[in-house]
Amino acid sequence: MEWVKRKIRRVLDLFGRVKLVTVYAWICMISFAIFVGAWYFSNQIAGKSIRNEYEDYNEALFDQTVSDINRGIFDLVQLSYTIMSSESLNEFLTAKNFGERNSALSGVQYEFNRLKTIRNDIKAIVLYDNEGKMMANTGITIPSELYSTVNNGSSISFSGIYHIENNDYFQVIVPLYLVEKSVVKEKNGCCSLLVSLDFLEQRLPDVVRSGEQWCAIIDGDSQIILEKGDRPSYLPTKSQWFSMDEEADEASFIYIEKFDKAKWKILFSIPQNTVFRDINTIQRINLMTYLVTGMLIFVLFLGIYASFLRPVKRQIAFMNYYAINRKSRMKVLSDNEMGILAKNLNEMLDELDHLNDENIQASKKILEVEYQKKQSELLAYRNQINPHFLYNTFECIRGMALYYEVPDIAAISESLASFFTYNVRGKGYAQIRVICQHIEDYASIIGYRFMNQYQIVYHADEDAMECIFPKMVIQPLLENAIFHGLETIESDGIVQVEIKKKGQKLIILVADNGHGMDQATLDAMNTRLKEYDRTNLLPIEKHGIGMVNIYRRLRLFYGEDLAFSVESEIGVGTRIKICVPSEANIREDEYVSGIFN
Repeated sequence: MEWVKRKIRRVLDLFGRVKLVTVYAWICMISFAIFVGAWYFSNQIAGKSIRNEYEDYNEALFDQTVSDINRGIFDLVQLSYTIMSSESLNEFLTAKNFGERNSALSGVQYEFNRLKTIRNDIKAIVLYDNEGKMMANTGITIPSELYSTVNNGSSISFSGIYHIENNDYFQVIVPLYLVEKSVVKEKNGCCSLLVSLDFLEQRLPDVVRSGEQWCAIIDGDSQIILEKGDRPSYLPTKSQWFSMDEEADEASFIYIEKFDKAKWKILFSIPQNTVFRDINTIQRINLMTYLVTGMLIFVLFLGIYASFLRPVKRQIAFMNYYAINRKSRMKVLSDNEMGILAKNLNEMLDELDHLNDENIQASKKILEVEYQKKQSELLAYRNQINPHFLYNTFECIRGMALYYEVPDIAAISESLASFFTYNVRGKGYAQIRVICQHIEDYASIIGYRFMNQYQIVYHADEDAMECIFPKMVIQPLLENAIFHGLETIESDGIVQVEIKKKGQKLIILVADNGHGMDQATLDAMNTRLKEYDRTNLLPIEKHGIGMVNIYRRLRLFYGEDLAFSVESEIGVGTRIKICVPSEANIREDEYVSGIFN
């Protein structure tokens, strides 16, 4: 420890040899370097953070869009399976004559209406036979040229885009098979669902609809089914769209996903300049903030130089010149501390000149002797400040407060005087009656200090008032309860002290409704108490009077007759119970001075 102190003193001595202006210059340069470095790294971190967040947001948005479209396609496929298993449609297509077909028509109409009710974006349903001839339809009128596009494949298929009456649609073509006794035999036709592009458009995210980004759904022939936003200039020819990858352009974020069931592909392009625009805005704000802060710091350093360093340099120059011309005086330029110092310096020089004029040699010796004498007396008085002086000072403050009708200051001065007298006078123990008065004084001080936010409530049985108990035990417990228990809670806190005599035992309870301790902290405290009982060694306490010190003091007075327990719970508070003999035989030599006071 001494080695560390010597090193610290050596470093301080080295700094003490450096000129103040040099230290100031180094502080300015280091502050400037830290300031510029903080600005640079904050810009880099902010830019990287925004870019990462933007990429994560775009990926999540794209994944959600793909998921929504896949869910919609899955719904259409499930609906198609319902059509494939429809007995009404199979009966209609396998009818051998007009009468059978006419009787089955009502079932077909029912199926069509049911499908349109399930999905209101299905605008037309057309039923075809194996030869591609339209057998039944419902919904909007479909142009005849659309009939030839019906796929005669064996599985559910999705078409490209069709323009009908200024609206856009796509087809879902469902093959129909003859099913007998759960056995699929032969294909006997197909069903075409004409679906509005609203089905896809409502699943695109709002940011794409705003036009700042570009999103397109294309079919296997690279034909656009649906397009939103401004089409980027970097796109290749349409024939290459379906084979594009996510590395097509470095100036944009490109996301691509295929829909296997529909044989479609979604392209999602977001220009990176939208990210850099946000980053540049934040960097400009950051730069302006740092510039304003830098200007304020510059003004602060300038003020320090003008109000402190410059006057110090002037005083150094004056002292050097004063050695040549003792009649010179320093010019007072301001009314601040440095100006007052210059004024006092001039007054001192005037007084010295006056004394030198009377008797240079004799007066100089007398003044030196008197100066040394007064310095010694001042040091002696300073070292002789004793409790009696402080007590009289508190009483003087109280008297002045009463004279000037300031009862609050008078009351707290009286409490402080009584509190101080209790701690420094007398023996290390006192009657419970005196201790209660001390608790009341301490409660008054705490009330003034914390604006009555915390209350100390005590109760002592009358038959316990004459019992003897050590000083500086209850008050440290109260202090610990306030500063470690109540200061961490938002509501008003209460510390309760209860003193009672039960048989031959004196019982003292100190409880608060503060934050409390968790089980680990409580166990650690009890372990320290047990460790003291085992070794009689005190642990190192960082602040104030620790619980082990209080426990030690009680052990010195009562030995094995002491019962000491601590209970605590988070959110409930802490409760300390002390049980000692009520008729303790305390002698003068049992008090060890300096333990607490």
